Formats: sequence, structure tokens, C-alpha cells
Amino acid sequence: MMKRKIWVVLLVALSFGKAFAQDAHWSMIQWNPIYLNPANTGFADKANRLTGIYRDQWRSIPVPFSTTHASYDRRVIFNEEKGIRFGLGGSFLYDKSGDGALSQFIPQISAAFGKYFHQNKQVVSLGVQAGVNVKTLDFSQLTFDNQYNGSTYDPNLPTGEILSGESAVIPVFGFGLNFNTQLKKSGGLDLGASYYNPHKPNYNFLTNSEEELPGRLMAYTKADIKLGAAKKWELNPGIFFQLQGKNQELLMQSLVSYTFASKNAPKLSIGPGYRLDDAVIGYAALKIKDLRIGFAFDGNVSDLKQATSGRGAYEVTLNYEWEKKKKEIEIKIDTTPEKIVEEKVEPKVEVKKDTIVEVKPVVVKPEPPKEDPNAKKEKELQLLVDKLQAALPLKLYFDNDKPVEKSTTTTTSLAYGQTYNDYLARKESYNKNYGVDGVNFLNNVVSANFNKFNEAMGYVKTLLDNGKSVNLNLKGYASPLAPSVYNEALSNRRIICVENEIKNYMGGALNAYIASGKLKLANSPMGEGTAPEGVSDNYNDPKNSVFNPAAAGERRVEVIAIDVR
Repeated sequence: MMKRKIWVVLLVALSFGKAFAQDAHWSMIQWNPIYLNPANTGFADKANRLTGIYRDQWRSIPVPFSTTHASYDRRVIFNEEKGIRFGLGGSFLYDKSGDGALSQFIPQISAAFGKYFHQNKQVVSLGVQAGVNVKTLDFSQLTFDNQYNGSTYDPNLPTGEILSGESAVIPVFGFGLNFNTQLKKSGGLDLGASYYNPHKPNYNFLTNSEEELPGRLMAYTKADIKLGAAKKWELNPGIFFQLQGKNQELLMQSLVSYTFASKNAPKLSIGPGYRLDDAVIGYAALKIKDLRIGFAFDGNVSDLKQATSGRGAYEVTLNYEWEKKKKEIEIKIDTTPEKIVEEKVEPKVEVKKDTIVEVKPVVVKPEPPKEDPNAKKEKELQLLVDKLQAALPLKLYFDNDKPVEKSTTTTTSLAYGQTYNDYLARKESYNKNYGVDGVNFLNNVVSANFNKFNEAMGYVKTLLDNGKSVNLNLKGYASPLAPSVYNEALSNRRIICVENEIKNYMGGALNAYIASGKLKLANSPMGEGTAPEGVSDNYNDPKNSVFNPAAAGERRVEVIAIDVR
């Protein structure tokens, strides 16, 4: 056991010079965006992003490494109409090796600018990063070749080295380029490269010697590929390559993610990875709303596994995104019927000692006439029918190319409520592209009509519960932003999406009536055939073809007829 320990110390001591001049590496680099590439600064889904990652390596040998990296970045400018985006951020890295022999602290700032193309479905971003690297070396914790007497280390022997200092401060710099595109069917793809330390700064801890920090090249590709019609499954492959000096690293991973159907829609990601000639890796992460917590474990497969027993490293990461929510206008629809009560007012008089004294009038309510219970019930049901007919057409609006974008399928497993919530989350985009009128369309048209539809479904259920049969005729529409054949399939998907919403109403309360034929749903996909001539179909003009309320109003399903028997 003692020989093994001495061998490990020798191995690491001989490689110390090389370790001094290398940057940190991560197994979960895909979730450490600014370290991966400064071009990712400010390109999160939300306006603000906080990232933290900790790596503990070689804990089972005498000289373990621990590394911490944290960053914050923010979207500063995002103009979808002009297709530009700009972000700023800051980060720091703290690295500690062995028993404190070598440590480094690297604070940096970064900025990125991006330009969008093809209806904002592709973006190219360029980022830069700059800071300082403060390296500190505690020589009392080190052993040197001259202190090895042939069988063991003797700390009393001279080191044979002339020390120049215990710290070094060097400037660091990096830049990167990233390309992101939406995949044809669903998901996204990133291709990028970054380069650090192009100036190859020098530092030294020994007199009459120099140590050069070599440039580091990072190249990668990673994707998020949604699977299935419901898009609950997702494949997340990635390849990351690094080259620094004579050292290189190739990391490959293939994660699978599943989004649960619940209120907070948690997303679980698991899968394997492999760092060539170094380690096999296991990944697990859980994302709830805007928070992701991830864990990775490296199992050594290199020669170092003799010392580590295969226990290479573990990592823990945290990602959190947020932005200030805009105050929404709440639309409330009063469905309480007005009650009219006929009142007869008669003066009341009091006779006292031949004197008539008039007092304040009182209200005398006439007794309601007796009514047949069956006739009363029919009258109440007819009132609901009249309300339904007066509400026609019931309209439900959809986001551009939703549900199931870039597809020729005529069906979907999504219910309208799912697409509705995603649509309302686009208020910032509508505000930036079409101002107050765009936001008002979401608040006063999309939201109000969904409330109206749910109210109407309550009336339908009451009619069915009371023995009536109901037929609904659904008609689907699309804006003229695609070929007619495509828009007809899209219109049909939208109708099916609304049918799924009806089937999900109150946990499936209407399904028994659908199965028995008491509730029938007829559909008519219309495509863009009824869209007015003035509605834009220009792909290069998303302001008018996507965000203009005139175009957005064409992406809808209408309940155009309700027949009650």
C-alpha cells in the first residue's frame, strides 16, 4: 500500500508542470454555457440566467482536484423585428489541487451579439470574454525530485530550485462563434467553436524559467430532438472536442429526456457519456419550471484507475432562469343572469283618532304563480340553448404553425389548453413586434375567447346531464403563410386539438356522451381559403405575417353551430 501511494505521488508530481498550464474541464459542459462559449452570453430562454457547477476529482488519491465555476448572464437587447440580440455576463472559476498546493481564481466578463435569420429560426452569435487568472502556489506542500533519496521522500533535503514567488497574475482572453437552428421537424441544433488564450501568456514560479499557458480550442455540436406527437420524449446528443497544447479531449454523450404531464411539468434527463481514453460518465438531471439540478459521475478507464479504483470524479450543476413578469390584464366575464322582479308599491296608512298619517311606502312582492316543474326545467334548458346560440361562433386561437409545427400530419395528441398556455407566454414577442396592439390581441381576444369557450362547455355539459343530445360543428382556419395543402393539414390538427380539449373537459366528463353518440363533433378544415387578401403571407415580414392581429386572427378554430335536441 505504501509503494502504491509513493507511485501515485510520483505520477502526479511529474505531471504537475503540465497541470499548471491546463484549463479546467467538465463532464456537464453542455449545462455550463458561458464556459463552453462566450457566444452563449445572454442567449437563455429567459432574460436572466444563473449557473453554478462544482467538480470533485481524484478524491481517492493524495492529490485530488476540486473546481467551481459560477456565472450570471442577462439578455440586454432583443429586437425580434430587426432580428438582433445582445447579452452581458460575468463569471468566476476557482480551482484547487491537492492539499492547497496550487489554486487559481479567474474572474471574467463576457458579451455576445447575435443576428437572426429565416423568420428568427436561425441565429448566429459572436461572443468575447476577458479577465485575469490569479494562480497561487504553496511550495511547502510540494515535493521535488532532489528530495527523493531512492526509497522515499526526505523533506529535509534541499529542493535544488530557486523560487521566484508564490503567485502569478496573467490576463486571459477568449472569443467564440455559435450557430443555432431549429430542426425541420422539432427541436434545435447548436454548432460552435471558441478559442481561449490566443496570446499564450507566460508566468513562472521558478527563477530563470517560464511557463506558457497554451491556447485552448473548443469545438462542439449538440442537439435537442423532440420525439413523438406529444413531444414528451427528447433526445439530447452532444460531441465536445478540446485541444490545448499537446493535450486533447473528446467527450461524447447521449441523454434522453422525458417531460411529465403534471402541473409543473418536471423534465427528467438521464444517459451515458464517454471521454475518450479517460472515463465513462453517467448523467442525471431534473428540471422543474426554470430550475435544473444535474449530477454526473466519472468512472476512470485510463491507467489512473489503478490508483482511483475507477472513482474518477463527480459533478453537481445548477441552472436557474427568470425574468420579470409583466402585469396581465385579467378579463372576467359575468355570466350571472339578470333577475327582474316585478314589484308593486302601495302606500301604507295608519288611522289614529280620526287623523290619517301617511308613512313611508313599503314593497309588497306578489306571490309567484305556480308553475309546472317540467315546464320550468325545459324553460331553463332553453335559456342555456339560447345563450349558446348567442355566443356563436366560439373562437379558439393558435400560435403560428401550432400545434405540431413543420408537419404534414392531420392529427395531434395535444389539447388546446396546452397550446394556449404556450401562446400566452409569447406576450413579450408580440409586444416587441407589434406593440400594445399585439399584447391586447392575446389578452382581450385569445384569453377572453378561451374563457368564453369554457363557459359554453359548462352549458353543454348541463344540457347533456339533463338528457339532451348536442351536435357541435368545428371549423379550422390558417393564415396564408404556407402552401394550401400544408394549411389544410394544419387546420385539421387544430380541430383535433380542440376536440382533445373537449374530451379533457373536467377530467373527461364528456367522454361518456361522446361514446354514446349523445355528443357529436363534426369538423371542417378550411385552410387559409377564407383569409382576406390583405393578410400578409411574406416569410420575411414576421411583423405583419405572424404578429399582426389581422394575421393572428386567421389561426383559429370556430364552433360555428350547436344543435340541441
